[in-house]
Amino acid sequence: MQKGEKIFILAIILFAGLMYWEATKVVTPIGAGYTMGPTIWPKLMLAGTIFLSIVLLVKNWRKKAEQEPLPKEDEEFEKPSRIRALWALVICFIYTLATFYVGFLIATPLFVAAILYISEYRKIRNFFLYPISVTIVFYIVFIWLSAIPMPRGHWIFRNFSLLFY
Repeated sequence: MQKGEKIFILAIILFAGLMYWEATKVVTPIGAGYTMGPTIWPKLMLAGTIFLSIVLLVKNWRKKAEQEPLPKEDEEFEKPSRIRALWALVICFIYTLATFYVGFLIATPLFVAAILYISEYRKIRNFFLYPISVTIVFYIVFIWLSAIPMPRGHWIFRNFSLLFY
């Protein structure tokens, strides 16, 4: 592990620790009906970030710095495609607009499928399985567990979203 990576991980630990400390200062109104309080989700995420950063730091600190072998002169490697990166950016922009009009439940699987397509992922079974599973996981985490309202869309898309939340 290089020195810069160690410094970056330590900065993440420091920042997450500072945010955790700030989250403990949030006062829950008495009698508000919270069983867990509004700070449980940020505290869990920050504690997980701190824990995983420490694990990464300890794991890589033990491992000696190994240099990757240099490529041979006759080997060619695919350079990152700027066009694919630009398409990914355009798709992200379209997704943010589409969630307002067609809703979260329809826009998210289409977004994930589009990103898989420009990433040149072509396994048909997983091409349909991944977008649906990502949407289900996001639905469970954000809508069902966190009670965060996601965009429902307009017209018939809103009616479709109202079937689920």
